[in-house]
Amino acid sequence: MINPKDYFKKHGIQSVFLLIFIVLIYGTTAFSNAFYVDAEAVINHPGGVYNWNEIGRFGLIGLKYLIGGNWYNPYLEGVLFLLTYWILACASVYLVTTLLRKESVLLSTLFAGLALFFPTYADQFMFRFQAFEIAFAMVLVVISGLLFIRFLDTRKKGYAIAIVILEVLSFGIYQSMVNLMIVIFAMVYLFSISYYEKKDRVYLIVSSIILFVTGFVIYEVIAKLFFSSGTYLSDSIGWTSGDFKATIMNLLAYYKHCLLSQDVFYPYTFTVSVLVAVGMLIYILATGRARKGAYALGIFAMLASPFLLSVFTGSPTAYRAQCMLPFACAAIIIFVLNELGAGEDGKSLAGTNAKANKENVKAGTKIIKYVAVGASVALIVVQCSVVLRLFYTQDTIRKNDEITAIEIMNRLNACETDGKPVVFAGHLEPKGNGSCYTKDQAQSFLAYSLYGFAYVDGVPVEDAEYCNTHRILGYFESLGFVYTYPTQEVVNKALAENEAVNGEAETAYWPSDGSVIETDEYVLIRLSE
Repeated sequence: MINPKDYFKKHGIQSVFLLIFIVLIYGTTAFSNAFYVDAEAVINHPGGVYNWNEIGRFGLIGLKYLIGGNWYNPYLEGVLFLLTYWILACASVYLVTTLLRKESVLLSTLFAGLALFFPTYADQFMFRFQAFEIAFAMVLVVISGLLFIRFLDTRKKGYAIAIVILEVLSFGIYQSMVNLMIVIFAMVYLFSISYYEKKDRVYLIVSSIILFVTGFVIYEVIAKLFFSSGTYLSDSIGWTSGDFKATIMNLLAYYKHCLLSQDVFYPYTFTVSVLVAVGMLIYILATGRARKGAYALGIFAMLASPFLLSVFTGSPTAYRAQCMLPFACAAIIIFVLNELGAGEDGKSLAGTNAKANKENVKAGTKIIKYVAVGASVALIVVQCSVVLRLFYTQDTIRKNDEITAIEIMNRLNACETDGKPVVFAGHLEPKGNGSCYTKDQAQSFLAYSLYGFAYVDGVPVEDAEYCNTHRILGYFESLGFVYTYPTQEVVNKALAENEAVNGEAETAYWPSDGSVIETDEYVLIRLSE
């Protein structure tokens, strides 16, 4: 294994480039104060742990108390996020270097670009009060991968114990690390085929299964016994819904969604990865290459690894939890590039051909190599373009939300509220410009108005209007303006009033004069039906 100190000392410019690129892409949003979903609970009630205790995220709670992040501090979180994401990038390039058993700045940098700048991260890092912690969990998983390679080379039990500890901590920070760990194990197998004999590959597979299951079971036990009423599995199983056919169709629709890039969060990176993986597999099988069965298994495992947990649970992965697909795509593309000889002094497919054709094959492979590298760079550019446009969409909509908040509060201040509770009926559409993604294009909180957070498809709220009222008033409170929250009884009366008004003046919605109704008990603001 290449010494990390020697590697980064020799390739310091690569680390600097990664840091600059991270700051350019994520720097603005890391320090943005644009409001986002669930922020009101953290901003207005500092010192707490939100609902992380209930869902078994004990690692996240521990980090919050360790750094003082349980008191809302977006600037501290921003600094820690950028720093940790840079460490993640460095750990990722070192992981690729270790797997390739050679130094290749080109391949390792391309891997970092493909894996760490992906549109789904825009949805995840919108939750800025946990961005640093999620990045930290990803670092733990990548380090686990490095320790796993060391364990395979030395067979020392200390490395195995360390891997399990890091797994439990990372799962306790964010449960999606479970799936990312599967991807890392599959990645180690794929890149180790050419170096390990059959018995070592079997040992690798058995060891990865044992280590993964051990870490997962320990996490589940800790979460269930000490930190939550539910755990990752009990809260995520879709097979228990009772409708087996609907669960199957839902999963198939999800896979099709990813494969065909049917929305902005899934660019064509996965499509390209599948195509190049299938192409590589066909070549390996057609040429009768040694260990072709192992390569077939490795490629299949790599393609399937991001989706194994969704199959097991019967639940598609949400955008913000989709951190494993970028790593799987990057691994497949870098594997193929390495086989094409895109890295320095590495084995390539050209070396497996007959001597008579050697020069022609080398020339053809060289062209393919350049095209493949260029295509990888293009994918990174596309991914970053989407990420930045998503951030711009969020910022634009939130600025307009704040303007609306000022207008609503001016109307409320004109009323004689005297501590009366305020109730919002309905929701508002997001106000963006032509350069923003619409909420149909990006079905995420990023593209929704905060006056409609409770109306996002799939949000499990028993009473959408009631939830929306609390979110809006929580947002006002985060701006420093506190209004009285209504009880459910008051909400029911206000909504009944809203229904009665609908029959008389259906167009009296915000911002018309008839959109604010003041009674002896409450103030009703009619945003929509």
